[in-house]
Amino acid sequence: MKKKAIALIIISLLITAWASGCGSKSDYEVYMEASERTQNVARGKSETNMTMEIRFNKEGLPEDIPDGLEMFEDMAFELRSEYDKEKEESLRNIFVKTKDFGLDAKVYTKDGVVYVITPPIPKIVVIKGGEFVHPDWTAGDIENMPALSQESLEAIEKVWKSLYNDDNVSALEKIVLDTPEGSVKATKYEMNLTDEQLKPAIRKTMEIVLSDSAFMEGVEDMMRSAMKEHADKLDGTTGRPDGDDFPDQGFSFREAFRANMDAVEHSTIKTFSQTAFIDRDNYIIEERLSFDILYHFTGAGTPRSFRMEMMKKNWDLNRPQEIYFPEVTAENSIMLEELKDEYKDGYNLFEGVTD
Repeated sequence: MKKKAIALIIISLLITAWASGCGSKSDYEVYMEASERTQNVARGKSETNMTMEIRFNKEGLPEDIPDGLEMFEDMAFELRSEYDKEKEESLRNIFVKTKDFGLDAKVYTKDGVVYVITPPIPKIVVIKGGEFVHPDWTAGDIENMPALSQESLEAIEKVWKSLYNDDNVSALEKIVLDTPEGSVKATKYEMNLTDEQLKPAIRKTMEIVLSDSAFMEGVEDMMRSAMKEHADKLDGTTGRPDGDDFPDQGFSFREAFRANMDAVEHSTIKTFSQTAFIDRDNYIIEERLSFDILYHFTGAGTPRSFRMEMMKKNWDLNRPQEIYFPEVTAENSIMLEELKDEYKDGYNLFEGVTD
């Protein structure tokens, strides 16, 4: 009788274990749910650090050109954010650095108004609505800013989400992660994507953008207008022929975009690494991404390689945020329109002087 009871207990345990296994989520499902859950956070803090390295083929270039290219070879970007989407409040500390210059700024947002504090400008810049787009665009230009359709955005999201599956998402280990909140228990997930998966996704994304005719036409009109305006300014300072002779009609954003698609075909994504650390509340509290691209170009001035590394941390998620806004007065602030009038000949944010 005891043997039968023991056998029944063992069978019951096996059935329970099997049922639990059938009901558990795969590593892929856990990661995708955590990704969506983190994207939908209403309040919190985040920090993003990104570095980019691009190398060019310099042989055969005029002597002064390589120095200009070196400006773009190494770039660093830092962004530290505090936000409350429900209150429409945020603070972003931004720092951008290249070989020869750097720029840092604090950008506050509250009730649809943006306040910018940056060392080169002695006052707080107050920006309402969509003004901070281009210093010479009119209100009509801002209202008609080209944007991808919702259908295009959804199609692009679908392309990239489809890359992940049970075969390339895996949970590696339980770890204790150092975060701004202290030590936090998390599970490390790894996503492995190959050149064969990434390049078609990049190309498909570009095809979706190209097929969005309203967006493409809007961008082309905007860029032609900007090029024409630039030519007109040159006419007044360099004695060039009339700006109407500037060959803006020969410019095609579509063709430039297609050229980038061809560049993807002439490249190899050598390495791709993506890891995510998910805490017990199913939030991604840290994510790391890096990849190397090798271009198969040999012409002078063409890119030879590109590398990017990025790390993002999230904390204080869905907790009340206290964002301290600066006191803004008529004496310590300036409207964007006033700033444009004061520096109508141009303002160099990196040097803090007019051109």
